[in-house]
Amino acid sequence: MRPGDRIVATVTSPSAAFRPPADTGAPVIMIAAGSGIAPFRAFIRARMAAAAAGQDVGPTVLFFGCRHSEWDDLYAAEFAEHVEAGRLDVHRAYSRPADGDLRYVQHRLWEQRERVRALIGNGAHVYVCGDATGMGPAVEETLRRIGATISDHRDGSGWLEEMRKAGRYATDVY
Repeated sequence: MRPGDRIVATVTSPSAAFRPPADTGAPVIMIAAGSGIAPFRAFIRARMAAAAAGQDVGPTVLFFGCRHSEWDDLYAAEFAEHVEAGRLDVHRAYSRPADGDLRYVQHRLWEQRERVRALIGNGAHVYVCGDATGMGPAVEETLRRIGATISDHRDGSGWLEEMRKAGRYATDVY
């Protein structure tokens, strides 16, 4: 860049729906890849603080995808304490694993579809944060496939729209 060069930028405002539910007893499903994990760190901390204060906290489930377990698994040590205490369930996906077993977050989501269905049936709020070109659409398609098995909407799209209208499905994809 040199003085006088033009920069094209887009400013977006955060979604008012992209916040943990006020009812800490509601189940939460968080789905992220890469730096999309950042807001969920705050979600998890808020829920763990509520539990420490004696509030009822529903199931807290995180699906997180990154390239390498060795250096991209952000906040793994921080989350381990909550996992060991049974307060957080984490499903990780690595797209460049040493063993060659390539997985993306939508694969882990599909593997856990029975649990996802059960949590949604119990009022879960679902949040997606990360890449808008690959991960976001792939996760939404997987959620549609899951939703098609639990709703009257054959393709699952109506189910997601109902969740969104109810304030139980929010995305922050960029």
